Amino acid sequence: MLNQLSDENLMEKLKAGDSSAFELLYDRYSVILYRYIYRLLNQDQMKSEDFLHDVFLRVIENSNSYNDEYRFKTWLYTIATNLCRNEWRNLENKTQLLQKHIPWETVAKTHEDKIEINEFKLQLNQNIGEMDFTTKEIFTLRYYQDMTVKEIADIVSIPEGTVKSKLFYTLKSLSKKLNAFDPKNN
Repeated sequence: MLNQLSDENLMEKLKAGDSSAFELLYDRYSVILYRYIYRLLNQDQMKSEDFLHDVFLRVIENSNSYNDEYRFKTWLYTIATNLCRNEWRNLENKTQLLQKHIPWETVAKTHEDKIEINEFKLQLNQNIGEMDFTTKEIFTLRYYQDMTVKEIADIVSIPEGTVKSKLFYTLKSLSKKLNAFDPKNN
């Protein structure tokens, strides 16, 4: 019987606490929404799965704010698009931050450049893997989780100045270790 209800009617049932309505909405949209997110996130399977779950978590958390005058599908895709858009902004910010601190730019124009970028990423990940736990944690929180210095200081329980210092010396060290990838050196 629920199968015959519109998405909007299922949302009304979800607002009233009917979990089977949520399950049906998930069944209706999870595959096509996953494909949409997958394309927006450069075919990153794990990230796409995480984002899919985040979208549906927001549907549950924000079900009371859903306005049934609008199509559910539009609302759902707006949530997904906004999450993906924020991820793109975060990636752009990370790239800008890393380029600011590692002041050279590698742009893949040819196949050889793409191979070099992949090698750079491997070397970067290897260097991050060799860091002590606290340095790795601080670096990851800052450049992969986009946390502020204050947030990192609170999480790691060290002064903000220590966080700034560790980030500065980590970036300086990475810049030296990855200097071979600087186009100015070739």
